Amino acid sequence: MLELIIAWVSAIGNLMLAVLVLVKNPDKQVNRYFAGFALILGFWALTNYVSLHPIYFDQLFWIRFVMAVVTIMCLFILLLSNTFPAGNSYYRKLPKYIIAPS
Repeated sequence: MLELIIAWVSAIGNLMLAVLVLVKNPDKQVNRYFAGFALILGFWALTNYVSLHPIYFDQLFWIRFVMAVVTIMCLFILLLSNTFPAGNSYYRKLPKYIIAPS
């Protein structure tokens, strides 16, 4: 029960952090990437709990789902680290190639 409470507190805290960052300045790329990272981090906390205590599907499904969420989390970390110090992308083509390869 304590694990569930901690997972929910983490998810709600990350959601509040994401909303706070987006309300502060939604036009900056850094804020959008950080908000996306915070949202996916909160979602990861919940899916990680469900993978340890499976509800509807078997545990292998939830573990694979957690790994898919972590893949998206890595995308946001890469985009955030690309834009964080200066506020704009160092490599302009990097987000284009990662998000929509053509």
